Parts: sequence; C-alpha cells; structure tokens
Amino acid sequence: MLVGLIDACLAEPSVGLGTSGQPVLTVSRVDLVAARTTPSGVAALMASHDIVVMPSNGQYWHETFGIVSIEAQHAGGRVVASDDGGLPETQCGALQLVEADNSEALALGILDALSRNRVSASERAAAAECFTVSQSVDALLDVLRAPATITPFRMVQELEKLVHLPSAEPPVAATSGGDGAGCLRIASPGTPPSTSATPSW
Repeated sequence: MLVGLIDACLAEPSVGLGTSGQPVLTVSRVDLVAARTTPSGVAALMASHDIVVMPSNGQYWHETFGIVSIEAQHAGGRVVASDDGGLPETQCGALQLVEADNSEALALGILDALSRNRVSASERAAAAECFTVSQSVDALLDVLRAPATITPFRMVQELEKLVHLPSAEPPVAATSGGDGAGCLRIASPGTPPSTSATPSW
C-alpha cells in the first residue's frame, strides 16, 4: 500500500475539472479536490467519504486539539489519527488512534477502518452529541467561574516575598523574682530583650 502511495505521488500530474467545475491538480489514484469555504460545503465533503485520516507529526507538530476529527465524526465518517497531542481527546465513537510517526501503523489503521462497516445512523447521532456548542460554552464558563489556580510563577513570587521578610526574634529566657521559676518571653521584632523580671503564670 505504501509503495502504491509513493508511486501515485511520483506520477505525472495533470489538470482536470472538479465537481464544481474548477480546475484541480490530479495524479494517478490521488485526487485533489477544490477548497470548501462554507460549513455546509465542508460537511458535505466529509459526509461523502468513509474515512478521514489525520497523520499528525509527533516530532514537529503536536495537534493541539483536532477540530477536523470531530467534524468528520459528526458527518458520519471514521477517523484514523495519530495518537499524539490533543487528538485522543476528540473521541466521538468513530476515532481510531495509531502510533504517531509510524507509516506502517498508519497504513494498517486505514486498512482496519476500511474493513469495518460504515458508521450507522445511530452511531452518527451519538457522535453529534459530543462536543456541541452548548457543551463547549458550559465548559468554558465552568473554567472561568472556578477559583483561580496558583501558577508556578505566582508561587515563586510569593516565596521571594517570604525570603525578604525580616527574621523572627529568637525566644528570650527571663527569670521570675524570688522563687527561681522561669518562663520564656517572645520579644517583638525590633525590640531589644528586656532585663526586667517577667511574672510567671
């Protein structure tokens, strides 16, 4: 399969017309479709395919989230994606993860996805219940309402403030008069130790 893909990429390109009448560059076994610029156009494109492949590169680019994976599953397609970055979090029921930067694992994942049945109507409906706009808004509001979490930078700042505070005065021993009993008196910061006797209690 990989050899066939390489041969296709090395084949002599030609220019043809896409379904919209716009010219597109094509090579043997590979079709480059015209860009879709509307949400409905993107949804229709994804819905017309059984599998969407997202081979994110784990060495140079970690997919931060992977909205394409969610859109494809909402459209009823299966997704074969690299197990890297934020892609594992986009599971809507039709996501299959493969080892990142492993072309053989990617090819086997695609073959496995092709061997499965198409996503059923009930599976697509269940996928559409994941990552909805209302869920996203509610999750964002929950984060904004939550108590602020102290950051490492803020923690370092607070520790630096403590380091620059004046040291506490050590306890000063004082004796009571007459009976030999003693007690400890804590001197206030900046106050010299008193030599007078302190009553015991």
